[in-house]
Amino acid sequence: MKISFIICLFAATNVFSQGITFYREDINFTIDRNYFYVDGYYWFANNSDKNVEGTIYFPVGNKNDRVVFDSVQVFVMPQSVSKSIMHKTSLGFYFRVNVNVGDTVTYNIKYRQKLSGNNVKYILLSTKTWNKPLVYAVYKLIVKQNIAIKKFSYTPDKVYSINNEKIFYWEQKNFMPERDMEFNFTRNYNVKCNPYLYDK
Repeated sequence: MKISFIICLFAATNVFSQGITFYREDINFTIDRNYFYVDGYYWFANNSDKNVEGTIYFPVGNKNDRVVFDSVQVFVMPQSVSKSIMHKTSLGFYFRVNVNVGDTVTYNIKYRQKLSGNNVKYILLSTKTWNKPLVYAVYKLIVKQNIAIKKFSYTPDKVYSINNEKIFYWEQKNFMPERDMEFNFTRNYNVKCNPYLYDK
């Protein structure tokens, strides 16, 4: 027997009663001159006594956001099996998920968002609707040459440079987000070195 559901990723309703837990994520963000890239891994566990099959909605923005995104890809790991995108809206997309009884599953989700200003946002707040914190979460922001970071919604734990890139690192345990992950930046096309404004 299978349980079927439709949920918003990181925004569960009665999913807990069905035994599904979203407990971990590891996400790389990249900002270059034109795009904001998201490449994330998401872990789910089925603690019920039935297989679970359903539809997940992955939000990219809120109703008041102006978001232009493309290149959406979803893979089941570790085999990197591609999952079809069922439907794409202006603020997110849908795909199917399957978790066998007593098992865990990892999804790799990627997309690209066109920069329309000097601020980008990744939705974290909807995690709170699961009513349970993430056991473990890691976030990395990779900033390309000529991008200057001015402000974060979360202060990085570490900052380091590799070649012409700067990398900001966050690590969280028992993490319940209080705000979305936002980055404010400037673009300088005339500077050949990395004009980073932020140093911890």
